[in-house]
Amino acid sequence: MTIDWKLLPSLSALRAFEAVARCGSLSGAGRELNVTHAAIGQQVRALEAEIGAKLIRREGRGIALTDTGKQLAGPVRRGFSALADGVIDARATEAKREVRVTTTTFFGDAVIMPNLTDFWARHPGIHVTFSPNGCVSPVELDGFDFGVRSKCGSWPGYKDLPLTTCDLVITGAPSLVGNGKIDPHSVPWIRDAEWEEKGTDKLLAAAGIDSSRLEFVDPGNPGYLVDAALRGYGVCLSSEIITRHHLAAGVLVRLDVAFDEISEYFVIIPEGHLREPAKTFLDWLCETVKVH
Repeated sequence: MTIDWKLLPSLSALRAFEAVARCGSLSGAGRELNVTHAAIGQQVRALEAEIGAKLIRREGRGIALTDTGKQLAGPVRRGFSALADGVIDARATEAKREVRVTTTTFFGDAVIMPNLTDFWARHPGIHVTFSPNGCVSPVELDGFDFGVRSKCGSWPGYKDLPLTTCDLVITGAPSLVGNGKIDPHSVPWIRDAEWEEKGTDKLLAAAGIDSSRLEFVDPGNPGYLVDAALRGYGVCLSSEIITRHHLAAGVLVRLDVAFDEISEYFVIIPEGHLREPAKTFLDWLCETVKVH
């Protein structure tokens, strides 16, 4: 059924009338709607003018509905009740909906997944799913609550909040790099698909590494970057947070190369309200990156 809104009075006038019909007085309706009884009376009179009939009459110290008022009160009350039920149901559905987050592949693997049991132990009723994507890929948050990206890229229409910063590091397997005090030009390098987009050649040049002298290994998929380093195929450049637990375990070693730039991660949030479950997960994520 198509609603012809031109035939309907204002919702504020209908709301005032519904409150008067239910409370039995202008003052009672005013208290419920947090306005003066004079404002309620003005809204009811405006509604009567649109209907073309009296809807209420004075009766003793209160008011009573006219026959037309009684005829209108039932449908108005049922309409507002259905509207309230719809809003409540929609809110309940949103509250129960899983939290969906789009992250970079490595951030999801290295930071979120290893610590996710801690989140679920604290918040067992909140389900979380992830969609890993490239670091510089455009952020499309349709269907997602928020995203995590590095400083590469731009996100028009969204707001970004700083999440964490860390060093840029070159890492390799001990079998390849020993204690890390080697010439970076003497070992193969694992090159991912976003090498050029990130301006890696310029970044390395600032640290004294000539990309034209490097031998490259391409694992064929950016998601294999760290795995290839772990297997000794070459060294890789990454954010320190991505290889932190591998470095702590001694299965990767950091090369003795320092960078002036740091790696930054941001939370990308659509404009508007962040659902409470998503806010709970975001608060946990901010705490997790600080602790670890």
